[in-house]
Amino acid sequence: MTPASSIFPSVQPRVYPPQVVYAKDQPPYIPLPVIKKVSGLVTCRWHMTWRERIEALLHGNVYFQINTFNKPLQPTRAYVFPPIPHEGWSQGNYVEEE
Repeated sequence: MTPASSIFPSVQPRVYPPQVVYAKDQPPYIPLPVIKKVSGLVTCRWHMTWRERIEALLHGNVYFQINTFNKPLQPTRAYVFPPIPHEGWSQGNYVEEE
């Protein structure tokens, strides 16, 4: 899987929230484009290869590895469908740069 550069591809660019890129210039990490709210909620999208899609279709599994650095685990959630933006989601409260 690879991170997708467009988080919500169906959203018109003029109402699209700003993106932040984690690990932008930090080899060997993969740059991760996200939309980050001031509250700390971060949303990203991943693209699966055809082989990964077939594997998920046949077996119905997706695995996550999260490095906690021995700190408490942060709440995470996986979606198959895009999270539904709430009314007024394009109005501020987004972090524009890290």
